Amino acid sequence: MSGGGSYSNSPSENPYFYDAHHIFIPYCCGDWHIGQVTEPTNETWGLYFDGHYIVKNILDVLIEKYDISKAKNILINGQSAGAIGTFMNLDFIADYLNTTENGIRIKAAPNSGWFFAGNTSDQRSQPMMPPNDYEHYIVMNDATNGGWGHDSSVPDLWDAYLQPNCVEDLKSKGKDTWHCFSVHNLYPYIKTPVFIMNNQFDSDEITNEMAMPNVVNATTE
Repeated sequence: MSGGGSYSNSPSENPYFYDAHHIFIPYCCGDWHIGQVTEPTNETWGLYFDGHYIVKNILDVLIEKYDISKAKNILINGQSAGAIGTFMNLDFIADYLNTTENGIRIKAAPNSGWFFAGNTSDQRSQPMMPPNDYEHYIVMNDATNGGWGHDSSVPDLWDAYLQPNCVEDLKSKGKDTWHCFSVHNLYPYIKTPVFIMNNQFDSDEITNEMAMPNVVNATTE
């Protein structure tokens, strides 16, 4: 495929990757590309969340029809949800393609996928947790925390694929393995080289996931 940025086939716009093979995976699963729900139920509102299997099946096609196992260099990237999926699936992709045995150099460059931050100033007692949402943050009480990513409800809903090394280590330490759902906790376990691009402050996280008001009024000023 051809497009803009790292997908462009123009040497002036994309000098390092213009002549590479470009493979684009549309974001149609709504689960950061890590869901494993193949049978919709009432609990999933009749929806499929099977993004991880989409990635796997695309890899199968690339292996069987396009000989990707003969590639010399592979760069995985994505933006926002695609970047989160890059973090989450990167080592899986490397292992699935037997990159070490096949002599493939694989790296990643996720853009805006660090969901979520940890070691936050409002939750000193829980360094693995993401930032509080606005409702809990304004309480300014470390004993009252909550919001997106503070429990296992979303990874449970998606039956999320979580990086096995992270899961095994947290389990051995008696910690909840769903914490591997946060890139802050996952990152130390990633083996494949990663070049990270991320804003210090992400407007989507702040106003959507963390629900901070984006207007000034009598309630918020």
